[in-house]
Amino acid sequence: MLIFSTRLPVKETFTKQKFFELVVRWNQGSPHDRIDGVAWDGGAHHRWGDEVRMLEITEHDEIAAARFVRNEAHGVNWNTEFILRTDRKEIGIYLSREATENTIYFHKNFKPPYFLKILMREGVLGQDLGLSISDHPHAFGMVEQERLLLVQLCLNETTAFRLPVVYLTRDWFTEHCVVDEVGLARRLCGVAHVLVESDKDVSRILKDMCSGQNVYDGGMAIYFPSLSAAAKRFAPYDGMDAEKTMEQMVRMIFRYMNQQKRERLDTWDGIQMLQMRRHADQLLMDKRRIEENRKQTSKEKDEYWDEFVKAQTQVETLTEQNERLQNEIAILRARVDSMGERPLLYYGNEEDYYQGEILEFVRSALAEKLDRLPKEKDNPLRSADVLQDILSANECEEMQAQRQAELKRALKGYRTLTPDIRRTLIDIGFKITSDGKHHKLTYYDNDRYTVTMAKSGSDWRGGDNLFSEIKKRVY
Repeated sequence: MLIFSTRLPVKETFTKQKFFELVVRWNQGSPHDRIDGVAWDGGAHHRWGDEVRMLEITEHDEIAAARFVRNEAHGVNWNTEFILRTDRKEIGIYLSREATENTIYFHKNFKPPYFLKILMREGVLGQDLGLSISDHPHAFGMVEQERLLLVQLCLNETTAFRLPVVYLTRDWFTEHCVVDEVGLARRLCGVAHVLVESDKDVSRILKDMCSGQNVYDGGMAIYFPSLSAAAKRFAPYDGMDAEKTMEQMVRMIFRYMNQQKRERLDTWDGIQMLQMRRHADQLLMDKRRIEENRKQTSKEKDEYWDEFVKAQTQVETLTEQNERLQNEIAILRARVDSMGERPLLYYGNEEDYYQGEILEFVRSALAEKLDRLPKEKDNPLRSADVLQDILSANECEEMQAQRQAELKRALKGYRTLTPDIRRTLIDIGFKITSDGKHHKLTYYDNDRYTVTMAKSGSDWRGGDNLFSEIKKRVY
């Protein structure tokens, strides 16, 4: 799942060679993720590390790319991608976190890649409409040109900047901002600009210039580059929790950045797929040339053909994977777009064991409530309309029904633990341990959800009874 995404301008002097140099320096300077044996010879195609930590670099035409993968012992996989587009003078930085079937736990909080700080320190980042990419707030509004830009933001509710803009005003009495502007700028480093009015009189001047459409007297606003994302305003009030407000602003901006569409060449997998396709095309040309010249042996032809078929298969696999990921992104983007400023429900401490699990429980509870309500065609019920609307707006893939059907099929007529039953139980999340006359089934390695399974079924109803017990415990 993509949890950090940004694309930043770079200077024309930032070459692919310099990019690879900084990537290697970033890894070798890491106190936790340094890979031993990284001996960079100036080449553009390398892979270092093992299955726990791995660093790769490559290039494709005007693109230089790097990927760092870390697989943690408790089942969380981290994937960091840096994509330099010298043709667009732009660098993309992306961080993904994936939980696996072996995941025990993971921390929700994370830090943006430290590579961002290296880019700023090396001075290779360009400016965004005159603003530097910084982890500090910008004092704004002192000069006429800056005030005109703020008026444009207030009236158009969008921005010509590449990054979102957070605008903070000062309280007219205390002359301080409601939230910690320095802390906010650090948390939004590389994903948004934080503009703070230089003094409290700026918002008074702007109020006259834009007919009061600006935020003022401690008010805050977020302006996005895209017209599809409306500006967000925050008016201060007595008892306002500044930390929660800042957290809400950070989540909004990260969510917006993470749902921006990435072109194929803005992803590591996309670059690899194009390289494989180019390699496959070259192999096909070589094969045709060999067939035309008829100077090579049939063995050499077969070797070329086998390599071509292998490359084509890899291209098809990567293409299918890319399409699947794009579909998942589209589903997630649609789900995010349908959310308002405040979600209808917040997650508690329980996490999804598989995608959409908690949503299905919530939908099931709402559907049961809806079924119990009276059905009066001429006298519609408000509660029924609301519940039906929520169910319609939150569709899911109904994975529970699919898993139950597969489990019921496997357990029908159960007599003993066959390889098919074992594979089905493992696929739906059970860990199987044996003790004496019984098997112990533990759901996603959580001892709260265990089911005892006899090693041999007593009669034809044993499988149905076992299915009913599992369904009651976990579905």
